[in-house]
Amino acid sequence: LSLVSFLWRIKHKAAMTHNGEREVRSARKRERCLRTLASARIAVLLEDVRRSRSEQAHRG
Repeated sequence: LSLVSFLWRIKHKAAMTHNGEREVRSARKRERCLRTLASARIAVLLEDVRRSRSEQAHRG
């Protein structure tokens, strides 16, 4: 094992862990975005249901 390959392996491993951390962070960010979108969509759906119910009540 030469010093160059040893250093390259350390550098490569560090880069790998760094990329892994970045991937995890971006995955968390994506998850948060999806959760926000989902909650917004649910709120819109609930609002639609409420509106249609109130319209039906007025009609009836």
